[in-house]
Amino acid sequence: MTKNSDEVLGMTDESMSSPVTMETECSSTSNSYNILVPDDDFGLFDADLAETALKAWSTGVLTPILKEEIKYKIQAKRLQEGKEELKIEYKTCQNNQLSEEDVQRRHKRRDDNRQAAQKCRMKKKEKTDELLNETDKLEEKNDELRDTIESLKDERQRLSEMYEMHEPFCKKMKRNSAPF
Repeated sequence: MTKNSDEVLGMTDESMSSPVTMETECSSTSNSYNILVPDDDFGLFDADLAETALKAWSTGVLTPILKEEIKYKIQAKRLQEGKEELKIEYKTCQNNQLSEEDVQRRHKRRDDNRQAAQKCRMKKKEKTDELLNETDKLEEKNDELRDTIESLKDERQRLSEMYEMHEPFCKKMKRNSAPF
């Protein structure tokens, strides 16, 4: 499938006032396409926007192009208000720029963090074991209490039956049951 930057950027022949000066071949995992780059004499071409549009087109994700659009709207508003153009610089830390002291500090911090994590994991495991032991003890006590409850219910039932059997023959109960 072949697309040029005009199609990617939404430009038409009428909007381009300068001829195409460079053609670049690009390929992605499944497609290959040509990018036609217009002359920049009239400020019609922005390499960042073209790169972002190409990235959005090739991945099918519009987020990068939406971010660029917001960036351009902010820049345009700043220029309308008479403010200077906003310059954004991204700094990346590269490991080869660290001094030997920084590298040693980083290793020490990693080692300390590793030891602290190991200590934390051990404490967590001990706490878990402790809670499991406590749970086992409480379950055993609960079983014992349930057994006690059952034996007390049985004894109460037995005593109730004995009382009911004794009640008709009890002489004391007949005397005490007289009306006052």
